[in-house]
Amino acid sequence: MSGPEEAADYHAFTIAGGPYGPIGGTHVFPRSSGVGNLIALLIEKTEAGASPYTFGNVNVERGEYYRGRSEIVLPADLPFKLRQGIRKADTWNGLREGLRALRDRSRLDDYIERNPERIKDSKRKIREWNYLNNEFVAVDFEGQDYLGNAISRPNGSDRKTPYDDHRLFLGGAASSDETRAPEWLINPDTTDDDKRPLDLRAVLDWLVDLPSKYSPGAIFVMYSFSYDVTHILRHLRFDKAWQIFKEETYDKDRKKRRKVQSRVFCGEPFDKFIMKYRNRKQLDIWKLRDPEHPFKRDENGNYVLNKDGRKIMDTIAHITLFDTHPFYQQSFVKAVSFLVKTGQAQQSDFDFMIEMKKKRGRFSLNH
Repeated sequence: MSGPEEAADYHAFTIAGGPYGPIGGTHVFPRSSGVGNLIALLIEKTEAGASPYTFGNVNVERGEYYRGRSEIVLPADLPFKLRQGIRKADTWNGLREGLRALRDRSRLDDYIERNPERIKDSKRKIREWNYLNNEFVAVDFEGQDYLGNAISRPNGSDRKTPYDDHRLFLGGAASSDETRAPEWLINPDTTDDDKRPLDLRAVLDWLVDLPSKYSPGAIFVMYSFSYDVTHILRHLRFDKAWQIFKEETYDKDRKKRRKVQSRVFCGEPFDKFIMKYRNRKQLDIWKLRDPEHPFKRDENGNYVLNKDGRKIMDTIAHITLFDTHPFYQQSFVKAVSFLVKTGQAQQSDFDFMIEMKKKRGRFSLNH
């Protein structure tokens, strides 16, 4: 109902049909529930085959009644689904719109059944539109050599391989929404002259926490992230790093190696985390609620299973990182230069990027 009636303590409308006969005046009802629920109750006990109902809206003003122009016609034997649907309406206009939608639903279902390919194409276009209108967040890390601190790491053979100690010291995330400030990760003991390396647990915690800092559905991207992934996996046990990167179990005997399609538990001392990696495409990281009880259980202590009958992990955070380099197949500088030429990026942003790349050896949160 509309106008002054909405502020009143009663509903008022004319009724014709069913046991009420022809329109003979205005019926007034206490405003104890929504108008849709009231109308559903009025026709609830009517026998099938009775004449259709016509409800006419009556707007109410102080001391008088007058009829509105809108009417609603309902069959006496209203289908149960339709009757339940109209109960949800609180206002007259809401009732009319709800009825229209419910009546159109059968025609829509028929259209969907007769045009499966067209519906599939329409859904694909909607998904693409929604995807491209999501917030994009670019993530990157910076690292450097820590000279005089050579390290040796196992390589699956009897002899270890020496490496220069190269570690990540800075992480950053910036949104396509320029109103959002960037997120930074840095060792609290770092100074401009002494960049302390990042602890992997801090890196993983920071990454899985990023989705909570941005809009739902935000898409997290990196550019040529093999470098970053390598410096994450290097801290894991060799067999775990192999399993994540190669997607197969490790064994010196090649014949005993087996493909791994599921997610991999990172193991001590990073047992709170699980990873799945598609080389040069995608990295997923999950954080467990409790590493000692990694799977969900119901109130009876039984494992909660998905539709395929597999146990569901009990996680509290998750991030998916996509590598955009395979799309461009060129350096980041060349890719951004191309975007500037096609009007997808600003020349000022490109110039700023070039300037900052020249200063990357002197990065700090204050510059």
